[in-house]
Amino acid sequence: MKVKIIWERTRDGECEVTEYEGNYKEINGLGNITFSEAENDVKHLLKISEEALHWTRSTDIGGKSFSNNLKFGEGVTDKTEYVTPHGIIIMEAETKSYNLERHKENGLPTLKLRYVIKHMGETVSDYEVVIRIVTC
Repeated sequence: MKVKIIWERTRDGECEVTEYEGNYKEINGLGNITFSEAENDVKHLLKISEEALHWTRSTDIGGKSFSNNLKFGEGVTDKTEYVTPHGIIIMEAETKSYNLERHKENGLPTLKLRYVIKHMGETVSDYEVVIRIVTC
């Protein structure tokens, strides 16, 4: 099903809202959301359950394909190699809170997530994210 993904992200107190068009389907109890950032050729796959979000981000840099995966869930800390045009950064995401709600009429998810990003054990950024999936 075609959906709109409304991504509200507060990073270190600065709020940013971005909207994407994508697709949503339920597979084995997981809400699967796919969308792309056209301006920088980044593709996203979000797999959302009551317990966790599995986020895969894929991109091509310099003719090579890269992807990184992160898992967010209550009490979860996950590491990944985050690929940038300037090189690879080893980062860690520590989930502080995870709350999934579903729309009463259509069952589409709204995810509220708070996490910190760390690099070499030091906190780099503090995030609060709300991801809302709505019909187009």
